[in-house]
Amino acid sequence: MDPRALADKTVDFAVDMWGLAVAIWELVTRRQCFIGISMPELLDFHRRGEWKIPPLEGNDFIADFIQACSATPRFRRTSAQLLELINLEAKQV
Repeated sequence: MDPRALADKTVDFAVDMWGLAVAIWELVTRRQCFIGISMPELLDFHRRGEWKIPPLEGNDFIADFIQACSATPRFRRTSAQLLELINLEAKQV
């Protein structure tokens, strides 16, 4: 879950997109995104602006997709925008 939701106790579309970014990152890397980090530490990272999902190398499209899902909430893409990105990528393949 987006640490912002835990800190602010707000759940909205942006929280879902952040969760999607983490799930995709974990599926692609076959690792846990925040292993060894306690909830208080994660919230502290959030407060300091250091709670980014680790960078992903090797597939620019997936890395860009994860970035689009995990950007600062006001800059996160909507599901319609993400679907458009997927469709554009599919046309290029």
